[in-house]
Amino acid sequence: MIKKLLLLLFFICNYAFSQEEIPFSVRFQDYIQGDITFIANNIVNRKNANEAYNKVNDFSKLNDEFEMSYIDIDNDNSTFSSSSATIIPNKNAKELIFAGLYWSATYKSKIGHKISGIFLTEGDHENSINDIKIKIPSQSSYLDITGKVIFDGYENETNKKNAPYTCFYDLTDMVKSNPYGEYSVANIKATQGYLEGGVAGGWVIYFVYNDSTLTKKYITLYDGFAFIQRTIEINLSKFLTPKTGQINPKITLAALEGDLKLDGDNVRIKSAVNNRYFPIISNTRPVNNFFNSQITIENEPFVTRNPASLNTLGFDVSLLSFNNTKNKIITNNASQTQLKIATSGDKFYLFAAGFSTEVDEVFFDIMKKEQRAEKEKNVSMNREEKNETIVRENKTPTNEGFILKRERITERMPISLRKLNVKNTDLKYGYYIVSNVFANESNKIKYIDFLKKHQIESNSFTNLENNFYYVYLKYFENLEDTQKAYDSNLDNTFFDDYWILQVD
Repeated sequence: MIKKLLLLLFFICNYAFSQEEIPFSVRFQDYIQGDITFIANNIVNRKNANEAYNKVNDFSKLNDEFEMSYIDIDNDNSTFSSSSATIIPNKNAKELIFAGLYWSATYKSKIGHKISGIFLTEGDHENSINDIKIKIPSQSSYLDITGKVIFDGYENETNKKNAPYTCFYDLTDMVKSNPYGEYSVANIKATQGYLEGGVAGGWVIYFVYNDSTLTKKYITLYDGFAFIQRTIEINLSKFLTPKTGQINPKITLAALEGDLKLDGDNVRIKSAVNNRYFPIISNTRPVNNFFNSQITIENEPFVTRNPASLNTLGFDVSLLSFNNTKNKIITNNASQTQLKIATSGDKFYLFAAGFSTEVDEVFFDIMKKEQRAEKEKNVSMNREEKNETIVRENKTPTNEGFILKRERITERMPISLRKLNVKNTDLKYGYYIVSNVFANESNKIKYIDFLKKHQIESNSFTNLENNFYYVYLKYFENLEDTQKAYDSNLDNTFFDDYWILQVD
């Protein structure tokens, strides 16, 4: 059986012997006085799925030896799969900074059969893998959410055999005022029955919070998707540890892996002292079987969940402080290290990554000052764009909701460039003539359709800094051509307002 590994880590990633399907990018990154934790659960189990499966010895089975079924614990007719987990109140946690939900599963078809060793499928694969339900502590009923699809293996020939996928949804605003209590996540899709390589699936919510009783830290989260065949190396950077004192770094990993009995996978980290790689292990994470279908925090199973299976049959999440006695790995005044995840033959699907460590006080203050300056700049830009959006979206003198100026403009205002970092969009470098910005996606679609009816071609993109929808009319590689088009009303084809965005 091929072991399927979908990792949720947190780092900047460089790969050896891998095929990157989706480039990794920052999901969350901050310098905080606080910490990171998680809650998680699986959403498929063997028959009698709501009963915990606790075999963790040699008598346990592989997940492709079981006919797998949805866990559904909520007695709610609107859900076909559901499981829950509880985050315990922390009296010292003063502010929630980030709450991010990931869900992932193997989903080739609705049902899978195994006949004489041959795997067969039944029922269509539904594309709505990012539409699920969640019940948060402040609500007594489910909320419908639509997440971002990070990767869908069903659309990729390399991974279509078992079709792993992963999605993400930012819960921060939804739970910021009341993050503690029970969370139920429902209607995550996975194949039922049998699947080559095994059926697995689950969810994890990561929480980052301020706590004045803790040390100042650097915490970063990335996601993407890479098909790993042997070993990956991950470079960890953008931190500076204190000049003195004990350093206590953490890693967190979440995975769609194979099974408890399949070993050969290990995690190692490079020492700055002698350049050796030391294994990361714990009481629950053996040196040669780190990913072993458990959900653990430090050295203990995470059990405030329903069901609380000790063996989650292919879904694996861990958070642990690794052994750094006498700073033998992460040293004082360190600014980088490398992590290796290796296998002796099993294959991995990497989709996210992360790391946290204490940082130097002076370095911390400098980084926070830079963050405040950048935030003030973004607030100023967003205020301009939001004001523009409100005016534009309320300008509704026609049934279509928009009007176009037809009077000829002989002289426009001088170009004033607004800038956007390329990492916050999927656009290429260059200059974009933007005609409108929307907070509401449906209004963006209406506006593009309106332009099309008037024989004006346009495109759109999402600015990840503010989640606004931008509609642009033209793209140019250089400023000279942009200036000509700007001054000429796009060769006298567009007389309404527009402005220039530079992506650099």
